[in-house]
Amino acid sequence: MSKIRLFFYSCLLWICILFTNSVVKAQNNWDAISQEAIVVFNKGQYAKAIPLFEKALEMAEKEFGNKHSNYVTTLNNLGLNHYYLNQYDKAERYYLKANQIIAESLGKNTSSYVYNAINLALLYKKTGNYPKAWQLYQETEPIIIALYGKTSQNYATWENNLGNFFQAIGDLSNAEVYFRLSLGTMREVKNPSPTAYISTKNNLGALYIETRNYEKAIEEFLFCKENYLKFIDNTHPYYLSTCNNLAVAYESQKKYAEAELIYQEIIAIYEKTQKHSLDHFNTLNNLANLYTDQNKYKEARQLYQYSLENIIQVLGENHENVAIIYSNIGRLYLAERNYTQADLYLNKSLYLNANLFGKSHPSYQKALALAAFNQYAQGNLEITKTYLDTLIDKSRKLVENLFEQMSEKEKEIYYAEVQTYFEFYNNIAWQLKDTPYQITSAKNMYDNTLFSKGLLINNYNSIKSNIIATKDSVLINAFNDWTNAREDWLKAIQTNTNNSKIEEKVYLAEKKFYFLAGDNNITKKLTQKIPSWKDIQQQLKEDEAAIEMIRFRKYASDFTDTIFYAAMIVSAKTTEAPLLILLNNGNELENKYFNIYSNSIKNKTLDKISYQAYWEKINEALLTLQDENQAIKTIYFAPDGVFHKINLNAIYNPKTEKYIIDELDIHALNNTADAIDFRENNAKIDFKNKEIKAILMGFPDYKNYPNKDTVSINWENSQNTIFNTNELLNDTTNTDRFFVGGEVVSLIGTQTETNNIYNLLQKKKIQVEMFQTTNANEENLKNIASPFVLHIATHGFFMRNIQKNTSAIQALGFDTEILAQNPLLRSGLLLAGAEISLKNKNQSRDNLEDGIFTSYEAANLQLDKTYLVVLSACETGLGEVRNGEGVYGLQRAFQMAGARNILMSYWTVNDKATQELMTLFYSHWLKYGDAHTALRYAQITLRQQYKEPYYWAAFMMIEK
Repeated sequence: MSKIRLFFYSCLLWICILFTNSVVKAQNNWDAISQEAIVVFNKGQYAKAIPLFEKALEMAEKEFGNKHSNYVTTLNNLGLNHYYLNQYDKAERYYLKANQIIAESLGKNTSSYVYNAINLALLYKKTGNYPKAWQLYQETEPIIIALYGKTSQNYATWENNLGNFFQAIGDLSNAEVYFRLSLGTMREVKNPSPTAYISTKNNLGALYIETRNYEKAIEEFLFCKENYLKFIDNTHPYYLSTCNNLAVAYESQKKYAEAELIYQEIIAIYEKTQKHSLDHFNTLNNLANLYTDQNKYKEARQLYQYSLENIIQVLGENHENVAIIYSNIGRLYLAERNYTQADLYLNKSLYLNANLFGKSHPSYQKALALAAFNQYAQGNLEITKTYLDTLIDKSRKLVENLFEQMSEKEKEIYYAEVQTYFEFYNNIAWQLKDTPYQITSAKNMYDNTLFSKGLLINNYNSIKSNIIATKDSVLINAFNDWTNAREDWLKAIQTNTNNSKIEEKVYLAEKKFYFLAGDNNITKKLTQKIPSWKDIQQQLKEDEAAIEMIRFRKYASDFTDTIFYAAMIVSAKTTEAPLLILLNNGNELENKYFNIYSNSIKNKTLDKISYQAYWEKINEALLTLQDENQAIKTIYFAPDGVFHKINLNAIYNPKTEKYIIDELDIHALNNTADAIDFRENNAKIDFKNKEIKAILMGFPDYKNYPNKDTVSINWENSQNTIFNTNELLNDTTNTDRFFVGGEVVSLIGTQTETNNIYNLLQKKKIQVEMFQTTNANEENLKNIASPFVLHIATHGFFMRNIQKNTSAIQALGFDTEILAQNPLLRSGLLLAGAEISLKNKNQSRDNLEDGIFTSYEAANLQLDKTYLVVLSACETGLGEVRNGEGVYGLQRAFQMAGARNILMSYWTVNDKATQELMTLFYSHWLKYGDAHTALRYAQITLRQQYKEPYYWAAFMMIEK
């Protein structure tokens, strides 16, 4: 958790221009005082430079007036000086004043305005005001293009700055895109600045450290180290910063000897040339961190104290570097178990961060987290809880503010960091279970889960539905442009097209959309009022309960590989707080017991073990929450972790000799917050409504494309076949809706199934459109627009265990590295023409669809008014399970597309049994109007014919 200082160049050109732009060489006092101030500033003596710049400002006003460029330049220099002193309020005032003068006297379409705006953007980025920083970057781009063009050094600098901005907000993928775009632009510049190019390479290397790609980072730093010496000497800050970053990279690889040698060389140079510079003290701090990691606490303490004393002397005590050193010293004492001293320094860090950035800034939150860890190490659970309550409250507010104009990737990365605070809190809550704090900790644990579980998908769906409701053509077109750009990216990677420009197009389309949505207040308060556990409890009937399953790692000085599960239970009888049930054998639930469960399903054997493992403790708790005269029969269940991979209905209770489906009526939800409006959202359907429309797609012709062209396949040269027989589930028969290898077996049952459903719907006089054989294709699926029911019957796939760069062979036409990074590309459905594509991915289709419909593509469907999606294929409920965010696969994709309820399968499904199940389901639903009850009825009825859960329990409905 050490804070290592990497050196970036956020403003390669802008700051130096401030010192040279519009300087009038007059024989006056302003010129002399300004030059003296700049000399002092360049020595790093920022506090001494302030009165000199203030005097220069006074002289500039007297000699030139307060509209003159020299006056503006001095304002900017004062702003920059206060920026380096962490006096951000003062810096902002000077920048804004200069901004106003430039706008009024010269106009915004000038270089002076751009220089000032960029420095202001850097200030906002530093202080965590990302929306304002982003706005300035967007505002200055067209001005830079108009003044200098897109192949200019200045535009390349803007791209570099944007890369640093994205890195600051945690969007590492787009940070890399913009660093690379900057490098590409500089290669086109006629007279490029060679050090600017190398500095951006340095930034790229620093980015690779953050993404833990240390080999690439070292490669970039070695390039910079060698090439800098062609233009500057080894005492230049640029060269020394690259050496520092190279040492950090070695340290990250635990190559401590190599790192220490470089640090010592840099420090020796600083001692001779820049002994009291900020970079010198930062390098000393890094070396101290290295010693801490090696348990050389005495050496580390000496360096920390030396750096601390000198930074305070040069910069004053109110500086972020002082806060960083306080934090590092606190971490050192924590490692030594000297908790009293750790408290002292961590509290100093908290105080400084609060004063410098405010309590809502990420720097304060990280300091608060470290203080909480220190209290936990001392066994002070109550104080730890207090710190975490504050930390989580601030994190929630930060999420609400930052999510307004963040891209989906940015949200995902930022949320992953914030989620660790919730996970740590869960550790505290269960340890406080039998203390006076158990009530408040249980309440907060449940409420935290209501806020965080499914946060990303709920945020996305809220934005999408709000935009549709506005009927704003500009916003809707911007959203569609983003969707189209994602489709273009998919086609590019399938055809091995260079996709760097298309990635930029996707990102800019997304950013444009969010920018417009923010301007129209669409993204404001998207989280709105998150319900509490009490809100849910008040909606429950006497025979109902809500259960939140929570997966978390055990914390012991750091997060471990030990997995716990908690069941948080609320019923109508609950009064003080949710009931917390701990399952402390999470590793066994995810491995040993899941294997028993899945093997019994696959082998069609009676499973007498899973009930005790997964449900017995929860059921015992339910019994304590029900009235004597009213048993709990209905459960609103929000799964997490391994509970996303099992169907509770299929678990057998050996004591009662019944399945859970016989004892309880379980509604599966993404978040139990959905239980509040559940009855209203899932009221019985009146099928006499003439607006109801259904689309059925099944029995695809896998051997022919939609245009019925016959394609000649060269079997000897066809190298792009996908799965081996062990990659998915084990061997299956041709009666299963499942495939292995390149052969895709035709599913006769899907023809019978869709025909039967078509006839049932027709009898109800429901509008229905059916696509079979070559018409069951991707083009037709992508052209649908929010039918009430969408039913797809075909083969499904879910690819497990994809490793990066394990083979040159592609899967589904994608490089394995791309598949490993994006789980939405690893699952999907097979439609018309799929077999041809699987066997010969090199066959040109002239940009037509290939019949392999991935989850990535499903997310772009228009299903915002779709009540039910039925995925009548194997494994359509599977995907990559992520803590708190559910399953990244077809399930998530169709939720992103807007579908309310999704009926999907958890394992390989039998063709004949599935056809019969679906006919039973629709028959009952059309008769009574309740989809959940219809599924339950169909499964219980089918069990009379097929007793094993393999046949009747594969499907489960996720409801909302």
